Amino acid sequence: MRVAVVGAGITGLSTARTLIDAGHEVVLVERAGAPAAGASARNGAQLSYAFVAPFASPATLRQIPQLMLDPNSPLRFRPGFSPAAWRWCIEFLLACSARQAQETTAVLLSLGALSRDRFAAWR
Repeated sequence: MRVAVVGAGITGLSTARTLIDAGHEVVLVERAGAPAAGASARNGAQLSYAFVAPFASPATLRQIPQLMLDPNSPLRFRPGFSPAAWRWCIEFLLACSARQAQETTAVLLSLGALSRDRFAAWR
C-alpha cells in the first residue's frame, strides 16, 4: 500500500519507518527545507523513557492559584467565554486526581518502554 506521511519531524519519520518496516511504500511530505526543521529541531533531544510525570496531577492542582497570580508564570490561560475552553479546564481539573495521575503515569511508562524498544530495534 502507498501511504503519505505529512511532516518529517520525529513523529513523521518514526511513522514512516514503521510503515516501511511493515512493507508499505511511503511518501514523506515536508514543507520545511529539511527533516526535523520544525518542532523536532527545538526539543531537548532527550530520550527519557521513565520520566513520565503527567502535568495533570495533585501537585499541579495545588500550584494553580500561585501560578495564575504570578506575572512571570509559564502558565497563562484566558478562556474568555469559550465553552470549549471552559470544558477543557474542567476536564483538566478532573484529571488532576491521584488516581488519574497514577493511571496516566502507567500508560506513559508503557509508551516510553515501547518507544525505547522501537528505537533499539532501529539501531
